[in-house]
Amino acid sequence: MSTNGTAERQRLLDTLHDVWKNDPRVRLFALSFDPGAISHEFGAWQVPVLPNAPTGTARDLIQAVGDIEDAVERRAQLPVTLLIDLSND
Repeated sequence: MSTNGTAERQRLLDTLHDVWKNDPRVRLFALSFDPGAISHEFGAWQVPVLPNAPTGTARDLIQAVGDIEDAVERRAQLPVTLLIDLSND
Protein backbone atom coordinates (compact mmCIF):
# COMPACT_ATOMS: atom_id res chain seq x y z
CA MET A 1 0.00 0.00 0.00
CA SER A 2 1.31 3.43 -0.87
CA THR A 3 2.08 6.10 1.72
CA ASN A 4 -1.06 7.92 0.58
CA GLY A 5 -3.08 4.70 1.01
CA THR A 6 -1.64 4.22 4.48
CA ALA A 7 -2.58 7.79 5.44
CA GLU A 8 -6.09 7.29 4.04
CA ARG A 9 -6.48 4.03 5.94
CA GLN A 10 -5.45 5.73 9.19
CA ARG A 11 -7.86 8.61 8.55
CA LEU A 12 -10.62 6.07 7.90
CA LEU A 13 -9.82 4.14 11.10
CA ASP A 14 -9.74 7.33 13.18
CA THR A 15 -13.11 8.36 11.72
CA LEU A 16 -14.65 4.92 12.27
CA HIS A 17 -13.53 4.90 15.91
CA ASP A 18 -14.97 8.38 16.43
CA VAL A 19 -18.31 7.51 14.84
CA TRP A 20 -18.47 4.20 16.72
CA LYS A 21 -17.91 6.06 19.98
CA ASN A 22 -20.56 8.72 19.35
CA ASP A 23 -23.43 7.24 17.32
CA PRO A 24 -26.12 5.65 19.54
CA ARG A 25 -27.21 3.31 16.72
CA VAL A 26 -23.83 1.60 16.94
CA ARG A 27 -24.73 0.62 20.50
CA LEU A 28 -28.35 -0.22 19.61
CA PHE A 29 -27.26 -2.86 17.10
CA ALA A 30 -23.95 -3.61 18.87
CA LEU A 31 -22.16 -2.95 15.60
CA SER A 32 -18.52 -3.89 15.31
CA PHE A 33 -15.86 -3.93 12.65
CA ASP A 34 -12.49 -5.62 12.33
CA PRO A 35 -9.77 -3.21 11.16
CA GLY A 36 -7.96 -6.18 9.60
CA ALA A 37 -10.94 -6.92 7.36
CA ILE A 38 -11.01 -3.45 5.79
CA SER A 39 -9.94 -3.43 2.17
CA HIS A 40 -9.62 -0.95 -0.67
CA GLU A 41 -11.42 -2.24 -3.76
CA PHE A 42 -12.96 -0.64 -6.83
CA GLY A 43 -11.88 2.82 -5.70
CA ALA A 44 -13.58 2.69 -2.29
CA TRP A 45 -12.82 1.46 1.20
CA GLN A 46 -14.85 -1.66 2.06
CA VAL A 47 -15.67 -2.05 5.76
CA PRO A 48 -17.50 -5.22 6.85
CA VAL A 49 -19.81 -4.38 9.76
CA LEU A 50 -21.15 -7.02 12.14
CA PRO A 51 -24.46 -6.48 13.95
CA ASN A 52 -24.09 -8.37 17.24
CA ALA A 53 -27.47 -7.64 18.85
CA PRO A 54 -30.84 -8.73 17.50
CA THR A 55 -32.60 -5.44 18.23
CA GLY A 56 -34.74 -3.48 15.81
CA THR A 57 -35.84 -4.50 12.36
CA ALA A 58 -33.78 -5.27 9.27
CA ARG A 59 -35.03 -2.00 7.81
CA ASP A 60 -33.80 -0.11 10.89
CA LEU A 61 -30.41 -1.82 10.65
CA ILE A 62 -30.03 -1.02 6.94
CA GLN A 63 -31.06 2.60 7.52
CA ALA A 64 -28.65 2.96 10.44
CA VAL A 65 -25.71 1.46 8.53
CA GLY A 66 -26.48 3.71 5.55
CA ASP A 67 -26.58 6.81 7.74
CA ILE A 68 -23.38 5.80 9.52
CA GLU A 69 -21.71 5.17 6.15
CA ASP A 70 -22.69 8.69 5.03
CA ALA A 71 -21.26 10.16 8.24
CA VAL A 72 -17.98 8.26 7.85
CA GLU A 73 -17.63 9.34 4.20
CA ARG A 74 -18.29 12.98 5.05
CA ARG A 75 -15.90 13.09 7.99
CA ALA A 76 -13.09 11.06 6.42
CA GLN A 77 -13.60 12.61 2.98
CA LEU A 78 -13.09 9.16 1.45
CA PRO A 79 -15.32 6.83 -0.56
CA VAL A 80 -16.50 4.20 1.93
CA THR A 81 -18.91 1.28 1.73
CA LEU A 82 -20.08 -0.34 4.95
CA LEU A 83 -21.08 -3.93 4.25
CA ILE A 84 -23.43 -5.70 6.66
CA ASP A 85 -21.76 -9.03 7.42
CA LEU A 86 -24.25 -11.62 8.64
CA SER A 87 -21.83 -14.54 8.53
CA ASN A 88 -21.19 -16.48 11.70
CA ASP A 89 -17.44 -16.79 11.14
